[in-house]
Amino acid sequence: MEESSNRNNVDIYTNIIKAGKRTYFFDVKLTKSGEKYLTITESKRRFDEELDKFIYEKHKIFLYREDFENFISGLTGAVAFIDADGKGIDAELSEAEANNPSDLSAEDFGL
Repeated sequence: MEESSNRNNVDIYTNIIKAGKRTYFFDVKLTKSGEKYLTITESKRRFDEELDKFIYEKHKIFLYREDFENFISGLTGAVAFIDADGKGIDAELSEAEANNPSDLSAEDFGL
């Protein structure tokens, strides 16, 4: 029984990306039923003055197979927006208002 409960804590694949003060962990794990899922962990080292030592802040996202396509689509869209021609959100808003000033909504920008 203990063996199966530990099974959820075993990573079957890990990819570590160091990016400045942050480290990202992409871990593939197994559910109790043997389905694979992804956890993305952001770990950031910072000094805690109250404890007078360094600590690691961690934030996790759990992604299951059925959510991969939507997550990738959202991430790709956000990255494409950032990498766009550099006009920024103000220029995008102005263009949308010029094209259809009465029907402007968040949907016009994929929000």
